[in-house]
Amino acid sequence: MEKTGQFDVGLEFTSRSGRISGTVDYYQSHTSDLLMLRQIPTTTGYASILQNIGATHNSGIEVALSASLLKDWHGLGWSTQLTWARSRNRIVSLSSGLQADAGNAWFVGSPIQVYYDYKFAGIWQLQDSLEAKKYKQPPARSGSWT
Repeated sequence: MEKTGQFDVGLEFTSRSGRISGTVDYYQSHTSDLLMLRQIPTTTGYASILQNIGATHNSGIEVALSASLLKDWHGLGWSTQLTWARSRNRIVSLSSGLQADAGNAWFVGSPIQVYYDYKFAGIWQLQDSLEAKKYKQPPARSGSWT
């Protein structure tokens, strides 16, 4: 059974004239026994299974500012809103006790959703032979792919 403990604190403010107002919110949550679909070998007859996969930590801050820059000036008004938010989540532990589940892209200390790929070093041309040598790569021959 998935369990989450959460802490939220917020501040709302308005200037005396009411022309500037805003909010600041901070939150933290800790989830244990997180329920997620876990990929399993298709030889089982299924592609995934709903399982308790581990624990996560999530925290963030949200800031919203509103300003009424021009009020009823010859029938015109101008107001501006600015919103900024930052949220960070990370896996604290996996139920398997391992530090990584590469098949599902779950890594302890990383966000829940991780995308990774090979690092592309480029295509070396013959004139790049000195640079390619730094990376122990041969330069491409004219008219061929490496």
